[in-house]
Amino acid sequence: MLQPFISVFMAVRNEMPFLQECIHAFLAQSYPEDRYEIVIADKSEDGSHEFLLDMEKQYPGRISVLDNPTGKTPHGLNLALFASRGEILALYIGHAVPEKDYLEQIVRSMTENNADMVGGRAIPIPADKSKTAQAIALAMKSTFMVGRNSYTSTRKRKVAYTHWMAVKREFVTRVGGFSTAIPRGEDLDWYMRLANAGARGLYDPLVVSRYYCRPSLSKLASVTFRNGRDRTRWFFKRGDGMQFRHAIPLLYPLALGIWSGLRRSWHPLIGGTVIYILICILSVIKLLRDEPGYLFGRIMLITVLFHSMHVLGSLYGAVLSFGDNQQEDLLEGGEL
Repeated sequence: MLQPFISVFMAVRNEMPFLQECIHAFLAQSYPEDRYEIVIADKSEDGSHEFLLDMEKQYPGRISVLDNPTGKTPHGLNLALFASRGEILALYIGHAVPEKDYLEQIVRSMTENNADMVGGRAIPIPADKSKTAQAIALAMKSTFMVGRNSYTSTRKRKVAYTHWMAVKREFVTRVGGFSTAIPRGEDLDWYMRLANAGARGLYDPLVVSRYYCRPSLSKLASVTFRNGRDRTRWFFKRGDGMQFRHAIPLLYPLALGIWSGLRRSWHPLIGGTVIYILICILSVIKLLRDEPGYLFGRIMLITVLFHSMHVLGSLYGAVLSFGDNQQEDLLEGGEL
């Protein structure tokens, strides 16, 4: 039986050297090479564009490179999406690397589980050889730090969204492309619209990628703050897209602060902070059972930084939400 044709599509910008590994991994898939293509919209100044054009010449028909003049992710994703020919449309990123059977497992999972959208496990790996990068990659595997998500979960389950989902074309035809009015989170918006259109989503841990984490504390703090801010704004606008694990880092300190205020005492806040630190210590010890002990201090710092920036970003997003008047501006992209 002829396998379904898959389009892997992505928007990239300055992703070297990770992009090279990503593209070569897709070219080496166990899936029949005449049954998939790679479509990339690019706006790079680090040599990525030249690399992609060279690969396009080497693999005509298998790789298509498009210019993304705005450099913005949703615009690039729409360009790549609308140029894709596949029956299955697989969103991906430039700083992750698929396992050899990635596409094969997507098709298997859709067929066996009667799923319309499938996403898989993202195994965090260091972006470089520094101890900080090693510690960040290890910390991203902590359920206490990031919750149960594609970095930590090994159990198949139904989901509305997860990282880098592959979707059947029929549902994309119904909802269109990516919103260009959202500063971040255009993929979350897309997945939620697909789910609302009836697409059955599945997280399958046998669909595996390796994900290059942020290499420094400053970059981790920046992206965590933005994620907290944008997810909270999204929740206030749409009323969905936020899971309980996203709310805990915000609700816990708020609850302690309210309790302390009602009691007119610092004891609840101090006690709650001590409990948090003890749980943090225990989670890091568990994480480091088979890892170098010298990473303990770094992972403690990363965990506290991650939660703190998420809280600050969420609070800022809540404040911004009161001034937002963009409900009608959350466009649904173009037609496929």
